Amino acid sequence: MLTVRSLLDESSGLKLVLLAGESGLGRRLTIHRIQKPGLALAGYVRQVHPERVQVLTGGCFVCLILGP
Repeated sequence: MLTVRSLLDESSGLKLVLLAGESGLGRRLTIHRIQKPGLALAGYVRQVHPERVQVLTGGCFVCLILGP
C-alpha cells in the first residue's frame, strides 16, 4: 500500500520535505497519475483533480508570486 508518508520516507529517494498537511500522511494513493497544476494556477480550475498527488515545481511558485 502506497501512502503519502511513504513518499516522504528516505528510502523513496525523492528527498521531499513536508511543509504542511501532516494529518494527511496516512492517506492511501490509489491513482497512479500526478497533477501538475500549471493550468489551474492560470485560472483553469476544472483541470484540478483532487484525488491526484499535486506536484508544484519552481515555475508554479513563480506563477503564484507574480500572478498569471
